[in-house]
Parts: sequence; C-alpha cells; structure tokens
Amino acid sequence: MKSEHVLEIVEEIGGDGWTIFRADAEMFSNLTDEIRERVIRVHKSDGTPKGSLWDDDGEMIPELNGIYALDLMWVLAEEVRADTTIAESKMGRGFASRALADAIKEKLAPEKEEA
Repeated sequence: MKSEHVLEIVEEIGGDGWTIFRADAEMFSNLTDEIRERVIRVHKSDGTPKGSLWDDDGEMIPELNGIYALDLMWVLAEEVRADTTIAESKMGRGFASRALADAIKEKLAPEKEEA
C-alpha cells in the first residue's frame, strides 16, 4: 500500500478509536486485499444505546460489514513498521488511536529539522 494512501486514511481517522466505518467507504478503496481481510468483519448491535450500530438517519441497524477504526490503525502501524510503544501504553481508545496516527505519520512523513 502506498504511503500517501496510508497517510490519507490516518488523517481521516486521526484520534477516532470508536467508529465502525462501512467497509465500502471510499476512503478504504486503496486498502490491499491482505489488509481488508484483516480488518473487515461483521459487527453486530446488542440492542443497547451504547452497544448498537446506527445508520446516518439515527436508526439502529442489526449488523454492519465494517472496519473498526482502532483495529485499522493498529494494522496500518504494523504494516509500515511504526513504533507503537506509546500507543501500547494508552488506556483510552481515542488516546491509542491518536498515538498510532502520530507514530505512522512520524514513520512515513517525519518532519524535517530546520537548520
């Protein structure tokens, strides 16, 4: 997978450690088949407000063939061999996702030191 495609996804997801995206979302069109196999799965609602899936109109849906944001961030970090040490120490999903995003960006697009 090209670095620019990884960075586009990382920019889109950022510190989101909660969302389950539709697997056919445009932002995932450049995922390799190997990555898609690792991150796409059927997510099911449990009937509770917090444990259920919702469509764009606010209606509960029983299941979704989707990609959990945090799972994808871990896989992308592994794919580019980013240092996940900081992310591994984070307690919250959002904090972990943000740390993974930072590690991936550092690996693929490190800031150049100013002279």
